[in-house]
Amino acid sequence: MGNTQENNTKTKKQNQQKVPSWFDAIATFDALCSLANYAYNHPDFTTPVPVKEDFLFSQNLNSTQALQLFRICQEAIANACKYAESASLLLQGNAQQTFFEIVIQDLGKGFDINNIGEEGHYGLKNMQQRAKSVNAALVITAATGQGTAIKVKI
Repeated sequence: MGNTQENNTKTKKQNQQKVPSWFDAIATFDALCSLANYAYNHPDFTTPVPVKEDFLFSQNLNSTQALQLFRICQEAIANACKYAESASLLLQGNAQQTFFEIVIQDLGKGFDINNIGEEGHYGLKNMQQRAKSVNAALVITAATGQGTAIKVKI
């Protein structure tokens, strides 16, 4: 039994530095699969083109923070694809020395954010819980006919 525990500890130490790159690879693969699936099911879809990458963020996110940010983005993009009926989706990253911020915005039909009942909108509630769990600020801006913006800042 002792050897198994020692081997597990040794393996963890050897691979600890690789975990962030594994999350990056998984996130990229998942995003590409989702994009391909959406494009296949929506022939009029235009593939997004990155405009600018300028990240100065000097701090490392731990695996929990990275996973929660990924899941928030995944939910925001899924919601935009399912409900927004938008021809475009803006994904914007802003990284400075002290914070990292992601904005996901659609120009779709939006919704009345002040009229969210207790039932439904579980994706929005999950995003709020995920942000809270890693001390990130989550701002959801929406209005009927004016689209939706999700901003998460850590």
